[in-house]
Amino acid sequence: MIVLIISILAGIYGAFILFQLYGWLRIPGCRSPKGDRFTTRVTLIIPTRNEEDQILSCLQSIKAQTYPENLLEVIVVNDHSTDQTESLVRGFEAGNVRLINLSDHLAPGKPVWAFKKKAIEVAIGQSGGDLVVTTDADCIAGKDWISSVVTCYESGGCKLIAGPVGLHLERGFFQKLQSLDFISLQGLTGSLLQMGNPVICNGANLAYERKTFLELGGFQGVDHMASGDDVFLLQKINRAYPGQCCFLKCRKALVRTRAQQDLASFFQQRIRWASKTGRGNRPVLLPLLVFLYCWNLLFPVMALFSFLDPALLKWFWLLLLYKTILELIFLYPVAGFFGRRAMLWCLPLEQFFHIPYILVAAFLGRFKTYHWKGRKVS
Repeated sequence: MIVLIISILAGIYGAFILFQLYGWLRIPGCRSPKGDRFTTRVTLIIPTRNEEDQILSCLQSIKAQTYPENLLEVIVVNDHSTDQTESLVRGFEAGNVRLINLSDHLAPGKPVWAFKKKAIEVAIGQSGGDLVVTTDADCIAGKDWISSVVTCYESGGCKLIAGPVGLHLERGFFQKLQSLDFISLQGLTGSLLQMGNPVICNGANLAYERKTFLELGGFQGVDHMASGDDVFLLQKINRAYPGQCCFLKCRKALVRTRAQQDLASFFQQRIRWASKTGRGNRPVLLPLLVFLYCWNLLFPVMALFSFLDPALLKWFWLLLLYKTILELIFLYPVAGFFGRRAMLWCLPLEQFFHIPYILVAAFLGRFKTYHWKGRKVS
């Protein structure tokens, strides 16, 4: 009976991974930017809170964009920063960069549960662009980022475009493990979008129509949840416009950010991400999320019960090898896109990092508060 259960779970996971590989390989490549023939007015929104060490690098990469400056406005929303972020943005020399203080747009005495969502809503309310693009203040982008996003928008007719996000400047084994994990999440993002079952995306590189955002009521209905300015909007737009959300598989559209510096901040980030996974999803996806949790739970369960039945230890190692090979097959093309194939040697060791954090973060994301940007969030 135990062997039968293990075999069934392994078969389902194998089918899932191969399905994801098929989806990733089906994503079309990007088209060449259109030079000076663009017509779309773009509003780039950068919510920021206490990012004095990163904000200037971010703005410099925006200033270097090849997209026509007269069609690009940049709105930095200062979310109650207590460092030098505000003064650095005000002193930045770029005619199309504007600073908004979120505190000037909040009703006195009215509680705010989702500051980042509120920051984006305020910026969109004061924007003049047709296409909204969001990123984070700790990100940098290549010079053709906006041009590549708009090329996809003008040629493909997508209501929402999820762009690629990767880590850079990884130092040490821990950050390399994070990078490999991040790549797998990006592969999953692109594959599920391509197959018409979007579950996740990343607000560090996201674009959507301003009129669609307003038509659907923005974040109304999910504004009580602190996180999820990206995922919940993706699901809302996908419900209203099935098949019109896409992943931009284009290296020129890649936005990069830094890995977390320590284990504590990493878990706070992953608990925050897990807190929004599974909420607002279509019911058909709930069994998938439950299955993936059970699949990962199978490994510590087998290791624990191998003390009672030594035969389970053999199954533990065989199943771990099977899982690693499957994920290597999937990650090889994905890591190639992100220029990180050299990190794939970490994959066998990454299993002992990935499985425990998935189980812990997914569990705590349901029940535990987390700290982010100096705030305690329930």
